Amino acid sequence: MNRSLGAAEHLLWRLSQTRPVNAVLCASLTGPLSTEWLRDALDAIQRRHALLAVRIRTDGEGRPYFDSEAVAPIPLRCLPRRDEAHWVYEVEEALTRPFAPEEGPLLRATLLQGVEAHELLLTFDHAIGDGMSAALLLRDLLRELSQPGTCQGLPPPVACEELLPPGLGRPPRAHLRVLPDGAPSVAAVPGSAVRLLTRDLSAEDTARLVEVSRHERTSVHGALCAAFLLALVDEAGSRDAVGLRVMSPVNLREHLSPPVTEAFVPCFARQLTRHRLSSTSPFWEVARDVKQQLQRDTGGHGKFAHLLEVKDFLATAPDAPGLQAFVKDVMGSELTVTNLGRWGHAEQYGALRLRRLHVTVSGLAPLIVGVTTVGGRLSLCSRFLESALPVQRALRIQWGAWERLQSALQLTSTQRAL
Repeated sequence: MNRSLGAAEHLLWRLSQTRPVNAVLCASLTGPLSTEWLRDALDAIQRRHALLAVRIRTDGEGRPYFDSEAVAPIPLRCLPRRDEAHWVYEVEEALTRPFAPEEGPLLRATLLQGVEAHELLLTFDHAIGDGMSAALLLRDLLRELSQPGTCQGLPPPVACEELLPPGLGRPPRAHLRVLPDGAPSVAAVPGSAVRLLTRDLSAEDTARLVEVSRHERTSVHGALCAAFLLALVDEAGSRDAVGLRVMSPVNLREHLSPPVTEAFVPCFARQLTRHRLSSTSPFWEVARDVKQQLQRDTGGHGKFAHLLEVKDFLATAPDAPGLQAFVKDVMGSELTVTNLGRWGHAEQYGALRLRRLHVTVSGLAPLIVGVTTVGGRLSLCSRFLESALPVQRALRIQWGAWERLQSALQLTSTQRAL
């Protein structure tokens, strides 16, 4: 494989030159799993997905391109599983350990091996994939583990913008750059330590969240954004309204021409919603506002506006300060919520079963909440930058979001019963 990086890939590669921009998927599994089986399965999926066997080089003019010549196998690290929380510490370390893009490959695997329970971590440079890529990769890996030889090679994926629908206009630049009054400054902090906090909802609570969100004319994503936004407002302790931004990754795969259904490749756009909130802002109004802004801004061809904005910007060959200013202006947020939705594949693969799934990224926001749902149970994985949110503050925000969500669900259920 030898092609230039697309706009989204190029931007993520530039950002990773100052700090790691890694994504991690952690799958909790039960059943027999040996390192030999996993090694063979990793080799198979590396043959299937071309971007798992590349390095990033630059040409004579400094333009990056993918190159697959003589790239090594996917590294596999195996450790004895200590306890249920062991994976959290390994994910924290994986988020901050950089790749060597000029060497490749840009994915590594870690197995925390127990007697019957295991955690499998798949860490990759964000420049080669996104959350949906990781889900497809895990599905392929589990299939290969249960039925060796089922993985078939795919054509090398093209850059996302090569598949945009015809007739797109230019992005509404002025609209993209409108920020709420008084929005705090957001900047990446090189070398910031990252920490994780996790929380799982029961199947009953997850079903109730889905039901009530529909009743309130919003979405689960909107409700989760509202919970964390209001927890951030509570933590700020301001008597005045606070301007906050949420970044929501938007999956573009089904909107491309042709749709991208199987490839491991980044196919997403970043969409900001902007809110002015106080501690008394009604929960479900905030949740509806999130959904309505996302629907408004991603309707029709609007979902491609950010990608076109990035493409136009990179065409100016920006220097490092210009890149940081662009990221702060167009992508900066106090909160990111990345929601993979329901696991849409099998949970049982031979004797191996997927119990739970967590996703997170290094990212730029002080707080990033990864959301997945497996077996009807929703899992939250909150990644925070310790320099921006010390542990005690992060714990209060996580607990506050949980309390806001539970209160909203209980109050709405009571009102409906009356």
